[in-house]
Amino acid sequence: MAYLEINNFAVGAQINSATANDDGPRFQARMYDGSVFRDEVRDVQRWEFVSGLIDKADRDQLRHLIRGDGEHWSFDSDQYGSKGTGISAGTYVISATDPKFGAGRIEPSTTITFAPAWLSNVDPWTVAYWRDETAGPGASWKHVVVNSSGQKWEDGVRNDSLDTSELSVSSAEIDLTTAYEAYDDLVILPWAITPAFGDAYPQSYAYPDLPKVRLDGDAFEDSAIVAMGQWNGWSEIAGPTVFYRGAFALWED
Repeated sequence: MAYLEINNFAVGAQINSATANDDGPRFQARMYDGSVFRDEVRDVQRWEFVSGLIDKADRDQLRHLIRGDGEHWSFDSDQYGSKGTGISAGTYVISATDPKFGAGRIEPSTTITFAPAWLSNVDPWTVAYWRDETAGPGASWKHVVVNSSGQKWEDGVRNDSLDTSELSVSSAEIDLTTAYEAYDDLVILPWAITPAFGDAYPQSYAYPDLPKVRLDGDAFEDSAIVAMGQWNGWSEIAGPTVFYRGAFALWED
């Protein structure tokens, strides 16, 4: 396992500091002996990192990852994404039958359209989702990742010739057709992920509910930590080739 993994993507970085702070009592009372009794108090861990030397594409990707840019749709109970964007057009059913993850999946009866408010300002993009390739009972899920550079992955394997005609992307919306019976775990990102991230894209668990991220790696005592992040900027290392160091913070949600 890498030292730091964010959403299964290995990030070269080192810890500048690590702290655990009391997030404050939710209930507090004074006991008969004068001592203070607190209920439901926990320590929230926070880590400050600095990245290794990275190029501009990796710098920009790391910034997006840390900030939790984009949106995730679980379809566990309704049409809404993790930032509140619903389906803007089309008819569908949220079904509890054979989801890939969680409690539900979406079954379109017409083309369904997603139009996050931020999408109209996005040129590069990445769309990822699971599609049920079984016609009829049961489910045979395949994972698809497509970016605006024309790079594609199926179940974590690069395949730029993969047929993804069920997906169309314009400057303002994402459409999924009825070519497949159901979809699950949809993610729209406002950048074209790098090939390294495409190869590492999570297959064994649902993508986090952005802006939350999942942390793993030897930097932490625990695994599968749900966290939030803050991008603190970068420094430029000049030379024949320009590199950058990114600074960022992560803390338990």
